[in-house]
Amino acid sequence: MKSKKKDSQNFKSKKDLPDFWGTKDNGKKPQHGYWNSKENRIKATRWLTKTLGKKPDKIIQKDFISHGLVGLLAAYSDKRCATYEKGEFFTFDPGYLLQFPSPVERALIEAGFIPKESKVAEKQLSGEGRRGKWQSRENRILAIKFVVEEVGNPRNVTIWDFEERRISALLTYYNKSVLAALKDAGYNIHPWERRKVPAGFWEKKKNRIAATMWLVARKGGNSRKVGYWDFVDAGLRGIITITGGALEALNEAGYKIAPWMGVATPKGTWELKENRVAAIKWLIAKSMIYPTNLSMKDFKSHGLGSLATGYGIHRLLTEAGYDLNPWECNRASPNTWSKKENRIAALKWVLAETQKEPAQLTRKDFLSRNLGSLIREHGLYGLVTEAGYKLRPWDMRVAPKGTWKSKKNRVEAVKCLVAKRRKKPSNLTKEDFIDGGLRTLVVKYEPSHLLKEAGYNIKS
Repeated sequence: MKSKKKDSQNFKSKKDLPDFWGTKDNGKKPQHGYWNSKENRIKATRWLTKTLGKKPDKIIQKDFISHGLVGLLAAYSDKRCATYEKGEFFTFDPGYLLQFPSPVERALIEAGFIPKESKVAEKQLSGEGRRGKWQSRENRILAIKFVVEEVGNPRNVTIWDFEERRISALLTYYNKSVLAALKDAGYNIHPWERRKVPAGFWEKKKNRIAATMWLVARKGGNSRKVGYWDFVDAGLRGIITITGGALEALNEAGYKIAPWMGVATPKGTWELKENRVAAIKWLIAKSMIYPTNLSMKDFKSHGLGSLATGYGIHRLLTEAGYDLNPWECNRASPNTWSKKENRIAALKWVLAETQKEPAQLTRKDFLSRNLGSLIREHGLYGLVTEAGYKLRPWDMRVAPKGTWKSKKNRVEAVKCLVAKRRKKPSNLTKEDFIDGGLRTLVVKYEPSHLLKEAGYNIKS
């Protein structure tokens, strides 16, 4: 037996291919009349089918185009099939042209592949030509629903799904709009819910507003919770590309949202004083908290943490027109107490608030007025003497810690008590020490020991 000749219609590798096959855009064009050759057309179609690894009935026009075979499809157009080209006539009979109007189908038929027709295609070919079949709205709806059923989700249906099933001709009744065809079949889908919106769609303000309002409703109706990534995830990136941001898109749609009220505060917002003042007044009205009671927690819970951190609560309140001392805020800045004039002013302010004498002040008077950091760092006695009040440690209601470790202080305190009580030293009791403000002294030392230490002759 003679050995079979090598199939000249197949190629071992891409190196054996003409240099214009398998290229998407910039490959060299074939020589004039290349596709007039039936042999060349069949070789290319069979190569494409093998390269794609698809079943012939699944190959679509896009496959030919992406593999540099645009000229091949052009060779199967109605005009080319009915005319001479370089002396060769394409031998397609009229019945064939009517039954298989798609250039893709014609290429597959000539290459020896028999397309497996879908049920819809079979119905189209029974009794009348396809074009006449689509004049019936009932037939169009049936075909559209068939496509949606196969794709699975109407939002994912594209023109290529119609092309792949050889029924794209029905779209001529919808001005080539897949969305219009789906709507006619009862699928109410917004344009922005599809993979791609029509060209220039977002340039129309009404379209941007409608899509933004749809997104807000989708997020539960709270426009303040809608941010940049919500637009992106919903396929609405084109809106914020035109408006400049999510906040601008929301305001364009009628949602009056201040910069600090959104998901994220735009960069540079707090550089403008008017924004800082407006944000403070909004916070006070929103939280219903008196300015002096505002804390960092209040700022953070209302999305203004970066504002308070960057500028300080006292400065912000002052800018907003509230005449307050730094220590009148819920929490003074750590740098406040590094200045002596601030410490003295704060002490005198506490005296005025409490209507007390310096010696009567307690730690509670400071703690209850948000001055805990001041009293902890500098001590009550240290603040009083720093302000110019001539008091001895035991003149305070509570003597400073460590006062009684000094014998000199103990002796002097006892002598002052003896002079104040106008009693014989031997008659002084523990209660006299307590009434004289020396409670902490007699907690550690017996009165008799203290009197002897001060030089008084006390009988044992």
